[in-house]
Amino acid sequence: MVLDEKRERRYYKLYYKVKAAAGYVCRFLFGIKKENEIRLPQESCLVVANHTCYFDPLILALCVNRPICFVTGENLLRHKAAAFLAVDVFRSIPCSKGKMSVRTIRDISQSLKDGHYVTMFAEGNITYDGVTASLAPANGKLFKALQCTVVTIAVTGAYQIIPRWSNRLYRGNIRAQRKGVYTKEMLHDMTPEEIVERFNQDLYVEQPAVEGEKACRRSAKGIHYVLYACPECGALGKIRGKGREIRCCGCGKTWKYNEFGKIEGGSFETIWQWNHWQMKFARDLVHSEGALRIATLLPGCIRSPITINDCCRRPGHFC
Repeated sequence: MVLDEKRERRYYKLYYKVKAAAGYVCRFLFGIKKENEIRLPQESCLVVANHTCYFDPLILALCVNRPICFVTGENLLRHKAAAFLAVDVFRSIPCSKGKMSVRTIRDISQSLKDGHYVTMFAEGNITYDGVTASLAPANGKLFKALQCTVVTIAVTGAYQIIPRWSNRLYRGNIRAQRKGVYTKEMLHDMTPEEIVERFNQDLYVEQPAVEGEKACRRSAKGIHYVLYACPECGALGKIRGKGREIRCCGCGKTWKYNEFGKIEGGSFETIWQWNHWQMKFARDLVHSEGALRIATLLPGCIRSPITINDCCRRPGHFC
């Protein structure tokens, strides 16, 4: 009991010190305002948020008024130092990628019973086009079985700061909004399908989400990782980004990627619209030309064990 109390005191001291030290820098980079802080319920609860970038745990910690721990993928805890800091110091709960084990569910339930606030990104993955992915149907059963209050939070603006297709960090404006508070009585009266549908509505975000608000000075460099098909000539793997310009090396068509996160000079205004079209375009090519024909145009698919049909289901990822 004494050891547990020492660990609790150590956790709270380190949590508030790290939050205070990182708060100044992160508020400068992310534009998070302290007056917009989200107030969580008095009792322990499960916080479910959309997954937008690799800084989401830090963003959520700055946006809520209580100390929170996270459900973290085991692939991020392979290094001993990272595992020690995440699990032993900051009480993160390890979770296998792509599935929720019995041990993870037991750890989440125990943390909630101990009075802790647990945060999980139920999508389990960061999308390339900035649109929130749908939750797995099994999550509805999990939220219902935990028998606790669940708070949904939607984060916007982080996609412009560092999208998955880029490795450069820019300043921007991030906003976190509490969408819903669901008590265990409310969840008990809902079916798992209804819970998933309601949470999908709460967490669904299309980036950029705010019209007319300047996002950041995001460069288009690396955008070929998400945009691979040209809507003008149909060429695959010819899209390149540099500065504010998006260019097709096949037909020479250019687009502008403006400071609001919108695409100018074409039929698509956002990356999501372009990506939605190109996935359908790629599937049609598979059915008409055949996988072997497209694989010759995309050598990366030959070297990879992933088939062309699997690639068509993964946004912006062909190899």
